[in-house]
Order: sequence, then C-alpha cells, then structure tokens
Amino acid sequence: MKASLLLLLFFAVTQVFANDGIAWESLTKEQQTLLQELQSDWDDLPLSRQQRLANGAERWAAMSDEDKRVTRDRMQRWQQLPEEEKQVLRQQFQQFNNLSPEQQRALRQRMKWFQELPDDQRAALRKRFIDMTPEQRREFREKMKRFRTAMRERLQAMPPEQRRELRQKIQSMSPEERRQYFRKQFEQRKPEPEATESR
Repeated sequence: MKASLLLLLFFAVTQVFANDGIAWESLTKEQQTLLQELQSDWDDLPLSRQQRLANGAERWAAMSDEDKRVTRDRMQRWQQLPEEEKQVLRQQFQQFNNLSPEQQRALRQRMKWFQELPDDQRAALRKRFIDMTPEQRREFREKMKRFRTAMRERLQAMPPEQRRELRQKIQSMSPEERRQYFRKQFEQRKPEPEATESR
C-alpha cells in the first residue's frame, strides 16, 4: 500500500513539474529543427528560458534571408565582445527597459536619426565623442539636456495648430535638412547665464 501511494505521489509530482514547462512535442517542426541541440536538455530548462527559445525560433523562422544574415552578423559580433563589454551592454539594455514608453520612443527616434546620417558624418560624430574627456562628455550631455528641455518648453508654449505644423514640417524633412534645422536651433539658443554668487 505504501509503495503504491509513493508511486502515485511520484507520478503526481512529476506531472506537476512537467506541466510547468513547454513540452518538446508541442513545438512546431521548425522550432524543433532550430533547437535540436537542446532537445536532450529541454525538460531541464526553466520555463522562462524555454519560452524565450521557442519565441526566438519562431521569429527566426519568419525572418527574411537578409534579416537572418544581419542577425547572424550581430550574434557573431556579440560573441567576440569581451565579457566586460557584454555586461555594460546588458546594463544599458536594462536601463532602456526601465524607461517610460515615451522616453524609449524618443531614444529610438534619436537612434534612427543617427543611423540615417551618411557614414562619414556618423564616423565624425563618434570620433568627436570618443575624443572628448569625461568632463567634456558630461558637459555635452548637460548642454543637450538643457537644449531638449528648452525645445520642449518652446513647443508646449505654441498653440496646438502651430505645433502640428512644425511637427509635420520636421517630419517631411530629409535627415540632412533635419540635422541642419536642429543645428541652427541649437546654435541660435542663447547660453544660460552662469550662476553668480550674491555678495
């Protein structure tokens, strides 16, 4: 009686744990093919990892050949990075995920703008930033933050119709025209007065 009770308990516990994961058999043939190296360890993987792998295999199967090539190149570059750089990138990714949706959208827009620049301009901007001292970088970031704040305040002060017109005008510009427009706005902006000590 005890043996059959223990056996029944064993099967019940095994079934509970089996239900916590994704059964290998429930994966599509494409997913199984892509993940075949993991088949023997599949049941031992945590559910979260199984889900990530299954979703990744599904996305991979839906990709075009060009997207697959780009992804392979990125993975190869990732694998060649030193562990310290990988850790920094992981932290930056986590910081990005902690941003509000509006902040993420703004960051994506800035990244898109940067990627649309001609190669030589991107290289020049990177070099200029890399050549800065940590203090110069801090000052540059602060200056850009003040500029963005001033632009946001200027936009908020505009009537809605004027704001829409400006937004449409900027969106219709080429990347080069946009760059020139914002450079002009940045250069026209008066520097903020230095804080003076009262005597």
